[in-house]
Amino acid sequence: MGALSKKRSRSIDSLWRGNDALITAVEAAVGIPIGSDDGVLFIQDVGTKIVGRAYIDKNNGRMYRCITVTSSVSNDTNFEMIGIDKNSDSLQNLLEYRNIGSSLNTGVPGLLVFKRNGVVTVSYVGPHSGGASNIIYTLPVGFRPYAMQRVSIFPTSAHNTNMIIYNNGGIVIDCYTGGPTTVSGGYSFLVAD
Repeated sequence: MGALSKKRSRSIDSLWRGNDALITAVEAAVGIPIGSDDGVLFIQDVGTKIVGRAYIDKNNGRMYRCITVTSSVSNDTNFEMIGIDKNSDSLQNLLEYRNIGSSLNTGVPGLLVFKRNGVVTVSYVGPHSGGASNIIYTLPVGFRPYAMQRVSIFPTSAHNTNMIIYNNGGIVIDCYTGGPTTVSGGYSFLVAD
């Protein structure tokens, strides 16, 4: 283990060990107890790890659930990752459609565009100040609808908020004056593959 890894391991250890308030808060968030009753808190601690309890890996700071009773001091097949890191990794895999579709890096926060099997999905969650809007992004050829698409997006009842996708690829979020500051919605349509 390099000097930087040893330093990080010590800081992770000092953050968790003896910090009952932190452990209680994280246990409430993840819904399972952390560590064993005999003081085993980290995967690298000597002692028995109990099935269904969470243990922290000193090497990466992530939390893992013990799935097999073990005395292992290595993060191996006896543990599975839990928490936001696992969910984040899973979401990233979903968004990338690994070799079965395409996603665009739009550069517009909150705007996601995917294409799979001739279907394009455009989703937006983001700010809007009300009133007519300029084009926020232009879809490239191959991602454009055959004809203009207009779909109501949330919230719709009081402010008549729409996402408009023109056949030239322009995407507009249209919200009448006095509309909400955050809007969300999405739409899927067929394109030539």
